[in-house]
Amino acid sequence: VSVTASGKYKVCIYTNPSNPYSRDNVINFGIAANDDKMKKINMIPDGFLVGDGNPYWSDGVLRNTRMTEVILNLNEGVNEINVYALDPNFVLQKIVILKEEDTILRQKEILAKKIFHLTRTLESMRGA
Repeated sequence: VSVTASGKYKVCIYTNPSNPYSRDNVINFGIAANDDKMKKINMIPDGFLVGDGNPYWSDGVLRNTRMTEVILNLNEGVNEINVYALDPNFVLQKIVILKEEDTILRQKEILAKKIFHLTRTLESMRGA
């Protein structure tokens, strides 16, 4: 990937909304930029449970994706980003890299996600 300035970049890793392969509640992947040491990341959020009523599971199913954010140091110009499937069930869909000024757009997406969950919760409470 090529960037116009050196610095820290937010890298959004979109994956299939796979369930953990064991009771350990983990699906680890690795990521590294250029010659930096690989970071081991668990893409399963704390509090994740399979089934209706769990917002992490429900969001992944409804959006057909799960997003994990990682901060990487990138150099001006061309950078090599390596992603490693360390555990079963890791299926990469896409990578989005945000500049510092683009993080506001990401915050809007998070707010929209929270509003969506609140709306779904209220709808399910009305229907119960």
